[in-house]
This record gives sequence, C-alpha cells and structure tokens, in this order.
Amino acid sequence: MKILYHHRTMAVDGQEIHIRALLRAFSAEGAEVREVALVQKGSADPSRTLVGSNRSNFARVTQLHPAVRELAEYLYIPIGRHKLLRANRGFGADFIYERYAFGNAAGVFAARRLGIPLVLEVNSPLCQELGETRGVYLPAVAKRIERFVFRSADLIIVVSQELAKVLVESGVDRDRLLVMPNGVFLEDFNCQPALATRQEARTALGLATATGIDMPVVAGFVGYYRRWHRLDLLIRGMAMEGLEDLQVVLVGGGETATEIESLAKELGVTNRLHMVEAKPAEEIPKLLAAFDIGVLPGIPHYASPLKLIEYMAAGLSVVAPDQDNIRELLKHRTSCLLFNPEDECSLGSAIAKLVHDAKFRQSLGMAARRTVEERCLSWRENARRVLAHVTQLTAG
Repeated sequence: MKILYHHRTMAVDGQEIHIRALLRAFSAEGAEVREVALVQKGSADPSRTLVGSNRSNFARVTQLHPAVRELAEYLYIPIGRHKLLRANRGFGADFIYERYAFGNAAGVFAARRLGIPLVLEVNSPLCQELGETRGVYLPAVAKRIERFVFRSADLIIVVSQELAKVLVESGVDRDRLLVMPNGVFLEDFNCQPALATRQEARTALGLATATGIDMPVVAGFVGYYRRWHRLDLLIRGMAMEGLEDLQVVLVGGGETATEIESLAKELGVTNRLHMVEAKPAEEIPKLLAAFDIGVLPGIPHYASPLKLIEYMAAGLSVVAPDQDNIRELLKHRTSCLLFNPEDECSLGSAIAKLVHDAKFRQSLGMAARRTVEERCLSWRENARRVLAHVTQLTAG
C-alpha cells in the first residue's frame, strides 16, 4: 500500500518521535511511504521519500507575531494541497495520512482532488489547547476550519477515549473515530537491565555509580518541560520527609527550566536534581535503565503520553496523576501509583511509598510492562490497524 504522510510540524520533541516511529512502522509493515513536510529531520530509511521540506522558512514563520503566524497557518492550506498533489505524481497513493495541525485543511482538499481517503491523526483539540496557551486571534475562523476538517476526514485516529469524547461533543460521528494510544517498539526496551547496564546508564546521565544495594533510588522524567507537566510538584516532593536521599533526573529542557532551577535552589534540593539536555529518541530506551521510578507529574486530560508508555515498556514503576486518560492504560496499585493532582503533597507521598518498598516498585514495573505486551501498545500494531481500516474503506 502507498501512503502520502503529511505533517506541518517543526519535527521536534514528542512530535518527532511519533512521526518517525509511525513512518518506521508503516515501512516495516510493507507500505511505501512518501513524506510531505515542511521540516524533516533525516532518516536512513531508504523506503521513505521526503517531499517539500523547508526548515528555515518554517522557523521564520514561528518567530512572527502570533496573529501574523496564525494567518500564515491558514494560508498554508493551498501550499500544502499543492505539495501533496505534486508528491503524488508518478506515485499513486492509496491514501493520505495527515497529522492534524492548527488551521490546516490541506489534506482534505488534496484527498478530494485525488479521490482517495484521508486518515487524520488528532493528538489534541488544537483550537481549545492553543486558545488556552498561545492564544487564537480568529477563533471563529479556526473553529470553522477544525469542524470542516474533522467532518471531512474518512477516518480519524484519536489517542485516547477522552479525546474521542471531545471530538464527539464537537459533532464528529463516533463511527469514524479509531482510538489508538501511542506505542513503542517493544524490542528496544529492556525491562530487566543488568546491574552493569544500570550503572552505564547512570554514568551517561551524570549520576554517581555506587554499586549493589547502595545504589540510590532514582526518579526520572523525560520530555519537554511544559507548564502542564507540573514539574514543580516533583521538585516540591523532593523536599518532603522520607525523600532526603531521592535522586531526580529530568531529561529534556524547555520553557519552565529556569523556574525549576530556582525552585530547587529555594528548597535546597539542587544537589539531588540532575537536569540533563535532551537526548536523541533512539537513546531513551537505554537511558531509562538508570531510573527506578518513571514520573509523570501532569498531562492534559485528553493526551496519550509517549513518555508514560516508554516508562511502562522499560518496566519502571510509574507515578502519574489520577485522570481518566491515565486509567485507560494503567490500574492504580496494580500497574502504577496514581496521585491527586490537586494536592501538592500527593505526588511526593506516592514516590515515598515506592522509595521505601523495592518489591512493590518491582511488581508495579513488571505489571506495567505486561500491560504494554497484552494491550499491544506498539507502533507496528498501530500501523497494522490503520492499514486494515483503510483496506475496509477502499473495499467499501
């Protein structure tokens, strides 16, 4: 099967991981994929062809005044349509797979022109999300485009049941929605790393390499530091009684880094906080061997956190907020510990339970790993499901 894979992103952080992983999975399932994008971050995969990448132009657009940037996003629609039509010359795609971007209807118009299905991947309700973060200057226009795109797509991939509810409330037919959480390549993750592997991972992150039972308990977070991640809760937890020896590693960087450093200094925990620059996605599975606990302090209620499924695949005990989208994947006290996100002490208390009970940590980690296996939370399975649904669409 031939796929035009379209996205309008900067191809950074979780977006890049998701895009590259699904491209890899489609290729592994025998599909021929032609990527149509503004930004592409290099791939050694010879089965995939890139069309229309221009990182420098896109980077300049993102630096414009937000109102001008929003207008540029709307004006991308005819540009994206042209890119898709040009990419299909001599290719003969069976369908377009598009990662939804704010104000973008290019895939709809290209699919109609080519007479092929449009599969739309929606990771968040962008009009709502951006309205609460950077701001939306033409909300009526934005909502109209979003409704048009959602109602025009032949199949919509959503990453959680909670996000499916949001789209149904906006008028999308439930029958056109496919709930498909994010995944991993399970073979990349070792859920029972040897002591030497753990020491190597800790050394790579700048941690002390004490051996055996003297190895300190390490709680870690991987990803971009966004405000909704509530990393302040994790830093405050470090200062709680019973967690005086806890080491915390933050792998990534982002908008709240300075605030995190200031709070750690204020609470006197700087010597136990290790802030490490972002690492390539392919290095993350090995680095997770350095952690005992994978922490997700905060996440939007509709998201399917990539880092969460990576923690699970690595066999880490997971601490996450008590939200419906998290409960879609994990069970409290069986495969994770959930905390009350409204209580500043709740996260630290959950971590303390794991710090002082190694057997409980291990049992939660093994149960989380089994959940990934039993639920088939893999990129390959996601690719298979998409291809199977498109086969049904085209057969009908």
